Amino acid sequence: MVEDVGQEIYNAIKKDNLELFEKHVNEEHAKELSFGRFPILSLCYLYNAKKIIKKYEDELLLVRTYIQIPEKIETYSLFKKKAGRNLRLYAGTNNIIHPLEMLSILGKASRLEKVYPKAIKTNSTIENLKAIEMVKSSTEINPTETKIQMPKQKIPKKLYQISISIMAVCLVFAIVFSLAAVGVVALGDGSENHPYYVRSASQLEEAISKGKYIVLDSDIECESLAIGDYDGNIDGNSHTIKLTNQTTNIFKNFTGSIKNLNIDIQLDFANNASSGILTYKNSGTIDNVNITINGKMKYTGAAVGTNIMFALISSDNSGTISNVTIDGALEIEGNIASDVEFGAIAGANTGSIKTIKTSGTFTFTEANGAMGVFKNDGDVDSFENSASLYQTSNAYSTDYANEGRSLRMGGIVSINYGTVSNSINTGDITIEDKNEQGVYSIIGGVTCVNLGTIQKCKNTATLTSNVNFAIARTGSICGDSEIDGKIPSIKECAGLGTIVVSVESDRSRCFVGGLVGCVFGSYNNTATITDSYSAIQTQINGTYTSICRGGIVGFWPSTYGDGLSNNAYLQSNTVPYGLYISGYFAYEGVVSSQGMFTNYENMSDIEALEIYW
Repeated sequence: MVEDVGQEIYNAIKKDNLELFEKHVNEEHAKELSFGRFPILSLCYLYNAKKIIKKYEDELLLVRTYIQIPEKIETYSLFKKKAGRNLRLYAGTNNIIHPLEMLSILGKASRLEKVYPKAIKTNSTIENLKAIEMVKSSTEINPTETKIQMPKQKIPKKLYQISISIMAVCLVFAIVFSLAAVGVVALGDGSENHPYYVRSASQLEEAISKGKYIVLDSDIECESLAIGDYDGNIDGNSHTIKLTNQTTNIFKNFTGSIKNLNIDIQLDFANNASSGILTYKNSGTIDNVNITINGKMKYTGAAVGTNIMFALISSDNSGTISNVTIDGALEIEGNIASDVEFGAIAGANTGSIKTIKTSGTFTFTEANGAMGVFKNDGDVDSFENSASLYQTSNAYSTDYANEGRSLRMGGIVSINYGTVSNSINTGDITIEDKNEQGVYSIIGGVTCVNLGTIQKCKNTATLTSNVNFAIARTGSICGDSEIDGKIPSIKECAGLGTIVVSVESDRSRCFVGGLVGCVFGSYNNTATITDSYSAIQTQINGTYTSICRGGIVGFWPSTYGDGLSNNAYLQSNTVPYGLYISGYFAYEGVVSSQGMFTNYENMSDIEALEIYW
């Protein structure tokens, strides 16, 4: 922790313990620490830490920005005695007391003149030096960028009478230029033209409560943030907010905008209701946000049949989320009684999600999920997932014969009612369930279940279902394509990679498809799969009641009509057929005059068709 390093450095300065100081000062950003208003070198001057000053003075004079940690009361008490009337320059503010200013306050004129040319300084530093000397000796000094000459004698008393006015002007300069100097004070008025500039978590929270426009001027580290509803605008300015123990959502109902922000989260989250870590509900705009996540999300409720949506960005998104990256290691824990559903970007989406990259390792225990959205009724475009997903469960279907409990995993979307386009999954997906009472295991490389449109999408990952007694549906693009009064569509897609299904009970049934594992639902409509191809490899282990394995679709009811056209699959020993139609009739090549699909033995022949994206 930064505070722990800071405490060690503080103890070393007070005792002028060079060995202890050197043990910690070279840690990342340690030289930039400021104990409230007191940077390290200012503390060294105040406590007269001669050995530390001798060795590190030149380095510490070159520090440009400061990371503020809590101020020590004893330090302020000592400074108060030394500062005298100059205390008014700093009382009631968070203005950094620059090392040059500390030398002036302490009356170390000769040393100030010596180190002045070496130090990084700004207009506010120079103006403060003028004000300090005016208050001390009623003397006007005129420092330049490279030289300062301290007074040798007092100036006429009359000039002192205007010192208060000069000091006031200097204070204005100090405030105006403090952003450039150290950025500790949240400057601005919160308007679009004059946003608040913040450098600490407390400033961020205060600025959020007061203004609509905020810009980060430094990296920020704190334990957690819990801000509530917000409709303003935050520009991260490419800085990072590091949260060391986030236990709740940062925003609740978010209707504003966040952009250009990095967030590093150590997560320890437990809740009994739907939740999102960045926002609970988002109807605003989130753009160019990069999240590094480590930790766990746990559902603590136990209500039977409860549907819970967990997410990192938003549990419920109706706004715009774009140019987001997520990387890390996360554990998502639910329970057998409740349906805990996870989408890294959103639990439910009716808005727009575009240009996303996800990576890392995500482990699910008694929870379903996807790296994009769990339930998509909006648009998901240009999504790239390379994260691996691993689910373990002891769940079972209470009514196995009539579609009971299902385990569902999708690379990008779990259940799609909307549109998924221009997206690719390269992250391996695995479901493990050893319950002997029976379970539905459904895996899709792009979407787990599709009732909407999937266009120009690709999967190249390995999809593995390792179960005891199950109906296992697995497809490189989607596991299930459900009719349900709709016309689900897959077009210009490519199903690649490997599908592995391992079962132990001979009552199990397996549906494996190079594009779709199984198509089913109301017979009043049909699904469509057009201008797509697959080149999967399959591996089926164990014994089972039946297996439907096709290069295009594992199972296609005969009453669905001619919804297939201009598709192709790479025929191999593990994928000998293109389609199984109800009644378990397997078809090898073209099965209708409309050219539903064709089998090929060489990938170059499929590429020549130019039906892939």
